[in-house]
Amino acid sequence: MKNYILISTLVIFLFLPRVVKAETPVELYYFYENDCSACSDMSDTLEFLRNKYTGTMISRFDVTDDLVKRTIFNDLLDIYREPQTSVPTVFVGSDVFVGYTALSTNEIETAIQYCQLNNCPSPSELLKDYYASLSGEETDNTSKIVFWTIFIVAWPLLGAVAVIIVLRKYKDKDIQG
Repeated sequence: MKNYILISTLVIFLFLPRVVKAETPVELYYFYENDCSACSDMSDTLEFLRNKYTGTMISRFDVTDDLVKRTIFNDLLDIYREPQTSVPTVFVGSDVFVGYTALSTNEIETAIQYCQLNNCPSPSELLKDYYASLSGEETDNTSKIVFWTIFIVAWPLLGAVAVIIVLRKYKDKDIQG
């Protein structure tokens, strides 16, 4: 009977459809200048990637003569700790890509794929947190960070305690038996 239950459980887990993690939307911030040929190539590439990966949103910022957009660009460079200030520049998840090459195109695509599966922070969220920190406000992410830190530490500890308790019970049974 025990073998029947074990085999049934194994078959159910092997043949039931797997739950696929939903792809989350990915936000990219793209900074460019009008007279930049590499920026034109990057724009075409980003449009291709946006069409290829549904849910990908691209916020475009022409920093040619716009002081506000240039300030946002510089703030993101500070957040990402990126010393480069040239365009084209793309921010996605925790990555920043400066310049346009085939390698950077592949890396951007990889970052999009990663963020679709792992819910990366968006540049707009990072900016919001950055501006809140400048004004001294606490962000909503603080409580999330505390929760996940406790969860990540507590869960393995609870598991270890449970294993120790079970092992002690079996050891006590062996000693008594």
